[in-house]
Amino acid sequence: MILQYHGNRVPISRLPGMFGEMATPPLPPSTETDRALLERVARGEDRALASLYDRYSAVLYAVAFRISGERPDAEEIVLDSFSQAWRDAARFQAERGSVIAWLTMICRSRALDLV
Repeated sequence: MILQYHGNRVPISRLPGMFGEMATPPLPPSTETDRALLERVARGEDRALASLYDRYSAVLYAVAFRISGERPDAEEIVLDSFSQAWRDAARFQAERGSVIAWLTMICRSRALDLV
């Protein structure tokens, strides 16, 4: 499934309960490392982004909600964060930190921008 969000095409294979009904059947659990998944995202593989989304959307939602204090705003922030991760995956620098730290930084920045 391709999600159209703020004019950007963001592939997300499924959305968890906080965003509504699942759009497609759940993906099998991934044993790939976060870094390997992000490398696949950089090559344009939407299933890899979906795997990262499945792993970290709840964590990012918690960060976004803590900053924004509003559920709809937190949901928008999470989608913005994954949209940016999709666009900027090739720029990720592993020597600067982990994938979850990078995603959290993106989410925090989007949340602070919103509030």
